[in-house]
Amino acid sequence: MKFQEIDSELRAGKLRSVYIFHGPERFLMTTSLALIQKILFPDGSSQADRFHVGEKTISQILDILKTSSMFSPAHLLVIDEAEKLKKEDWDLLKGYWKNPVEKSVLVLLATKVGVAVTRENSKAIAVIECKTPYPREIPSWIQMEARRLGVQISQGASAALAEAVGTDLGQISQSVEKLSLYVGDKKLIDLEDVEKVVANTASRTVFEMTNAIGNRKALEATKLIDNLLGQGEAPLKILAMISRHFRILAKAQEGLARGMAERDLAGLLKVNPFFVRDYVSQAKHFRPKDWPARFKILYACDKSLKSSRLSGQQTLEKTIWKLCG
Repeated sequence: MKFQEIDSELRAGKLRSVYIFHGPERFLMTTSLALIQKILFPDGSSQADRFHVGEKTISQILDILKTSSMFSPAHLLVIDEAEKLKKEDWDLLKGYWKNPVEKSVLVLLATKVGVAVTRENSKAIAVIECKTPYPREIPSWIQMEARRLGVQISQGASAALAEAVGTDLGQISQSVEKLSLYVGDKKLIDLEDVEKVVANTASRTVFEMTNAIGNRKALEATKLIDNLLGQGEAPLKILAMISRHFRILAKAQEGLARGMAERDLAGLLKVNPFFVRDYVSQAKHFRPKDWPARFKILYACDKSLKSSRLSGQQTLEKTIWKLCG
């Protein structure tokens, strides 16, 4: 089943008993799960029970799903990393979705599933492939995101935004949300709005620059910084972005050291849950004992930008090589 089909169902308030989302595009899974939760718990009084494969057996998870709650008649249970399930686990799950619990929803998130699972076809279950759309499909995704936010976007504006943002669905969502706030009561995003609000940086974004540093790719990061400087970004503003990114990475590492699960880190980091996995992955590139030294490097860069005769570009590039070293 295509994502657009299930998205239309959910936005109409229609729920199935079982959803299996598979593929590389986590953003689609995150947004769909948020919709399901909103339908089940419109007042926000309850949350999903969420487990990674291995935390509990499938039998234990299904027992939880079948147990009624005194707080809510509805029940939402999520199994993450479902690609790790064994054949006997899938057999148990298939037995469940042939006779699912009323008012309960089971969601499985996986990078991939077997062919037999993708062929499941019943009114109770939806198997949805979540893949990054092709560039030619992005304008229609932008239109869909605009409808979700209750605004319209012209074809010219949609095409311009697609060219500016690329195929990153998270960035598309953020950009359309920013544009919807910008146009306000006008409720129509036109080409002029896109030109004013969204910079034309399809592959040279601030996010890519900070991610390159987090992944210790110094050469890539310096090229992106040069691009940002060429577009008029102030060196001190770029440094602030880098410093914020490193603070988030240090917090992520601290949270993991305290035994926090990835799914609980979003609140600590104060970021969208969709981006937590990237921060966790990047944090592993750095040793905890090295954080003080790296923050000293950032402080020295700030001081140099405000007082040194070196150009902002030279100062930032030297800092990047030290941070990634």
